[in-house]
Amino acid sequence: EELMVRTQTSVFLGILNWDQVTILDIVESRQGLNITAPVGSTIPLFAGAVGKVFLACMPEEQAAKIVNSKGLPRFTANSIVDMDAYFSELRRVREKGYAVDDEEYILGVRAVASPILGLGQLRSAIWAVGFKASLDEKRMQTLAAETQKAAKAISRRIQEQLLGKPKV
Repeated sequence: EELMVRTQTSVFLGILNWDQVTILDIVESRQGLNITAPVGSTIPLFAGAVGKVFLACMPEEQAAKIVNSKGLPRFTANSIVDMDAYFSELRRVREKGYAVDDEEYILGVRAVASPILGLGQLRSAIWAVGFKASLDEKRMQTLAAETQKAAKAISRRIQEQLLGKPKV
């Protein structure tokens, strides 16, 4: 909710489910026109930012096995379909801690995703999605920072619950 308010984008929470990402929750943007999907729906693992986060959090050999077995689909002209370029992108995601989708899954849509961790293990991911027309480079940088901040805060809460620490 806080991430949606700060960024004015729709915010999704999802988990890896084989070769798809299942949407567990969504907070829709309060803008007149927004991006949404029903809770429980799935998107392909290779669909933009969220899939990159899940693949980047895996051991490189495991991610390579999945990518090589499935191939890289072209959803739009911006989809990364070159294996070397895609693995370079996954390395950037590992370094930065977030992934970006610049019209790679749906034309006119940009997104930023960040992993939610529990005791060092990937539990789920959070991603913020908006229209390219309202997400210039400066807003994308803000979106990246805010999405990472939200993911870290949620991860911290999960870790505290797993370790039995009281809420502050």
